[in-house]
Amino acid sequence: MYVYLSKKITVQNNSLITASAWNKKQGFVAAGTDSGLVKVIKLEVTEGKDPKARDPKSSNTTNLIMNSSLEGHASSISSVVWNDTYNKLSTADSNGRIVIWNFHRNEWTEEMVNKRDMTIVTGMKWSSDGEHICIVYNDGVIIMGSLEGSRIWVKELKNSTLTHVEWAPDKRFLLIGLINGEIHVYDFNGEFVDKLNVQCLDSTGVRIAAIDWYDGQNGFISNDSPALAICYTNGRCQIMKNELDEKPIVIDCQMEIICAQWNHDGSILAIGGLVVRDDKETNVVQFYNPWGLHLKTLKVPGKKLASVNWEGSGLRLVITVDSLIYFANLRPSYKWCSLKSTIVYSYTKPTKNEQCIVFFDTKTGEKNIKYMKNLLGVAGAGEYCILIAQGDDSQSVAQSSSASALAARLTNQKLAYQVQYAIVLCNSIGTPIEQKYIDFQPANWSMNITHILVSSKSYFYLWNYSSMVDRTLLKKQSFEKLVFIDNPNIPVQIKSEDSAIVAVGPSIQETKNCILATTLSDKHFFIARQSGYIQKFDLATANVAQVYLNESNGIIASKIIVNSNSTKMAVVDTNSFMRLIDLTISTEREDWADFKRTDVWNVVWASDNPDMYVCMEKTKMMIFRDTQSEEPISCSGYICEFSELQVKVVFLDDIMSRVDSPKFSDIVDFDTKYLRDTRDLLEKLDLTDATHFIELNPHTRLWKLLSEAALNKMDLGTAEHAFVKLKDYYGIEFVKKLQNIHDQNLRKAEICAYFNMFEESEIAYLEQDRKDLAYVLRKKLGDWFKVLQLLKLDSEKRILDDTDILETDMVSTAIGSGTDAQLEEAYNEIGDFHFERHNWNLAVRYYIMSRNIEKQADCYYVLEDYDSLSKIMDQLPENSELLSKIANMFESVGMCKEACEAYVKAQSVKAAVDVCVKLNQWDEGVRLAKQYNIGQVDELLAKQANKFLEQNKIFNAIELYRKAKHFLDAARLMFEVAEKETNKRNSPVLIKKMYVLAGLLVEQYRDLIKSGGIFSKNKVKEPNASTALDGILSEEASIAIKDSKILDNCWHGAEAYHFLMLCERQLREGKIDAAFKTSMALTNYEDILKSKNIYSLIALCACGNGSYNIASKAFIKLESSNEIPDRERKDFETLAFQIFSYHQPKDKKPALKGECPQCATRITEWHTNCPNCDTKFAPCIVSGRPILETQFWVCGSCKHRAIEQEIANRISCPLCHMPVR
Repeated sequence: MYVYLSKKITVQNNSLITASAWNKKQGFVAAGTDSGLVKVIKLEVTEGKDPKARDPKSSNTTNLIMNSSLEGHASSISSVVWNDTYNKLSTADSNGRIVIWNFHRNEWTEEMVNKRDMTIVTGMKWSSDGEHICIVYNDGVIIMGSLEGSRIWVKELKNSTLTHVEWAPDKRFLLIGLINGEIHVYDFNGEFVDKLNVQCLDSTGVRIAAIDWYDGQNGFISNDSPALAICYTNGRCQIMKNELDEKPIVIDCQMEIICAQWNHDGSILAIGGLVVRDDKETNVVQFYNPWGLHLKTLKVPGKKLASVNWEGSGLRLVITVDSLIYFANLRPSYKWCSLKSTIVYSYTKPTKNEQCIVFFDTKTGEKNIKYMKNLLGVAGAGEYCILIAQGDDSQSVAQSSSASALAARLTNQKLAYQVQYAIVLCNSIGTPIEQKYIDFQPANWSMNITHILVSSKSYFYLWNYSSMVDRTLLKKQSFEKLVFIDNPNIPVQIKSEDSAIVAVGPSIQETKNCILATTLSDKHFFIARQSGYIQKFDLATANVAQVYLNESNGIIASKIIVNSNSTKMAVVDTNSFMRLIDLTISTEREDWADFKRTDVWNVVWASDNPDMYVCMEKTKMMIFRDTQSEEPISCSGYICEFSELQVKVVFLDDIMSRVDSPKFSDIVDFDTKYLRDTRDLLEKLDLTDATHFIELNPHTRLWKLLSEAALNKMDLGTAEHAFVKLKDYYGIEFVKKLQNIHDQNLRKAEICAYFNMFEESEIAYLEQDRKDLAYVLRKKLGDWFKVLQLLKLDSEKRILDDTDILETDMVSTAIGSGTDAQLEEAYNEIGDFHFERHNWNLAVRYYIMSRNIEKQADCYYVLEDYDSLSKIMDQLPENSELLSKIANMFESVGMCKEACEAYVKAQSVKAAVDVCVKLNQWDEGVRLAKQYNIGQVDELLAKQANKFLEQNKIFNAIELYRKAKHFLDAARLMFEVAEKETNKRNSPVLIKKMYVLAGLLVEQYRDLIKSGGIFSKNKVKEPNASTALDGILSEEASIAIKDSKILDNCWHGAEAYHFLMLCERQLREGKIDAAFKTSMALTNYEDILKSKNIYSLIALCACGNGSYNIASKAFIKLESSNEIPDRERKDFETLAFQIFSYHQPKDKKPALKGECPQCATRITEWHTNCPNCDTKFAPCIVSGRPILETQFWVCGSCKHRAIEQEIANRISCPLCHMPVR
């Protein structure tokens, strides 16, 4: 940072100023005097019209727009305080009179007056929201009042003299300073809380000079940034995070402190006081950061400094000394850098604990915003920048989508030491590319287009990052070196296995000859030491190449800046003096011995001229060639770069005043005198004088200006001479080309094209009836819209607009003189233009007109217009290479049928089969394999099925077989699953579903046999009796015995569980007779169901039906079954004894009789077979009773029967659940 005095105002009658304050929002400055007069002034920044002719951003060009004198006091003013929120001024005098002033209609009027006789107001402060005011008196009285003027509470401290008062930012506490140096903490209601822990004093009795607590309204620069400053008159200060901070930062200012105040964002503490040296008193203002680091010292003339106050923007201070009001301008050290076409800057937001980093593109105006905690600094070069941040104990340094891993790295528990700092390499839009983590505190950082140099006071770390950002390199490796400055040729071994962590480790050393500043050039880097030596290092090896002695011993360098070829260096010391050093000699140059510039706060060397540099002195920009300066330019911006005889400056003060909306006008280019003079010569004089001037002051930019002016004036000789000086071979060839063109108008058109004035060039060509040259020009530029317009010129030479083009494009006949090939080329290029910008609908229209079928397919694929894609496939001839690409498109979206058609048409049947396998469409794959005699599918099918079975994915294997029409294999697996579930005694509903699915698969297998699908190896024929018979006979010959059992009894398991659940349902519904008939059908399924379940149901239903004869037989089965445990069999015996003790084993209810359809034998309704002819009666799948009728309903799927009256009201088969037809 840099600070200097800019303006001085004298108070009338030379009254001594005793107190002052600056309104942070309205800009009013109030100063109270010993005569009771209160002076209120306001400054305004003037603005001109020409941003290059004046200083548009300088805070030095100010006018006094208000100068009011307030007369409401008769004695010396003791306190002046602003209520910034409500724009009210509070003043108090030594007689205890307090006046509240209000600004109304451009006048200051007394709003309220309060007076306590015989007392002195020693402190007065408004709360941060402006709603309350606290006043302390020398007699120990504390008064809290409201904005309206009412007293809230009054407290008196006996035998105490109060000197200061300060609010906590959240208004919860008040700090009251006593004359003995103690500070008491009170709550909002005036209750005593505690004494503040003061550690900066060795003894009591020292008076308090100032208490200032930053309210945080503009955010904090760090999460743990201290905000409470307490200063004592003996020069001792302590800075605390809050009132409970047990480890405050202690500062010894070595002066008598008079006042202190934080700036607008709590980043700088200004402490004003008096330094006594050799019996000479000097007024100074010292500046510190929140961690007690001394930043700058400003000397102020006069006898006795009274107060220091900050402006609301933090760019100016008001310092009152004697009867004078000084204004000081501040050049803050913003955290910013300039890239090739990007400005990077950071600021704090009150609502966030992170710093906001903005990447502003100066060409497009786009902003990319990143957030990072505890940001220490920024540096940039080329298209990349580094962000340096400090670690946080609780959270990560960087919280963004690209830097989430920083927290784990910075708090790596595996390390024996803490990695505390991060170096993040980012591109021009803020995307992190690489990170490094260090355990020493960065004090200086520099960067060029290949290397990053970060140093502490004792170590420096050099990182060659160029390979990390080189897109041509596949293997990303970076050279890095960590060095202790006292042993520069011996690198420090990095104490970490992680390549991203660069750590010295616990054995960190400290040097007595500290590093003060660093800088980089293309081949070297330089380090300035506290002793005055400047060390030159080789950038490739990081070894010391040379050591220079700064002859000005005693001057501590704060900045060193080297020129483009490492031959000269500018050194700026802590007092803002700048000197030059010649790096080509070991001694000081005599002509530079007396050269010294004062008040320098920024220096940048020209990137293309080692003798030119620009420096900022206060609000002047000075451009030098060696030691010769040009006329100063009024400017207060920050220098981005100096090249091509232009200085690019960014006005960061303006950007920081509206951080969310940077403007292009905030970046301005200033021309050097040589550039301005050359332009004037080219405009006012002939080319000969300008050529002579440029030869005396040669520069590539000036020769370029001369070549451009010569071409505009068609002075080809001078233009050729300028191109020769520039070593521009293309320009020389261009001049020769012009010499061969004799038509002046055509020559003018060529020159316009050379200067990128393409519209003027095209018009000139058309005026000369050279549409061909205009066509070639636009084609070279890639402006295919203009090319198409030129091709469609009508007879009147009117250029069609886009609407006309689209209208004429829709007709079949071409309009204009362009050939079909030229038109198709233009259409295709315009289609590519829209395609690259994802305007697919427009692109496909132009591709249709250019007959580019491949690009049409790409557009339809992106648009998901698969119908149009299929039409393209139909239009293509067989064996077309595009068919395979279209097939891949269909395959990627799962459209198997269309993909197979495309592959087949491309005569890639194997690829079509592979698609079916990949998309699990095995039926289509099998069909294609059999149709084209490809035997690969069965192997793939078996291999995939085995893979599923090994992974215990049985249902996947079943589905695989089903889709491939291997129904019998699927049924076999389904039966196995059903049997396993039966053994597990799972839900009967689930088991029945499995048996039904297995049965349906067998039925599909039978249908396939009948259609000849299994038998046919070639093209599938129409099904007929002959093919069905052939299929059945062929299959029976090859079928296994196990599979034959499956075929014969495919519905056996489903029937068993169907009738079991039917019987149980009938029992629950109270249909005992129906349940009894159904239970009798279960005797045919002892191989599926357990005997215990079957005969228990029969016994239960028979007893309920009164058929005790059947019940007796059922109990006999239960008692004699070996499957039932002995204990349960005994239970059945006991139960049977109890039942048949009351009931004889005879049927009480006469059974209904029916006739056997075969032999007419009379049988009961529940008989499942005829006792005479042994004919089996199929049970009805609806009711469960045997079917004795000759007419019945048969399911078309499972082939099971039902009584017609029973099935009439049902919509699906009760067994297989297929629809009733």
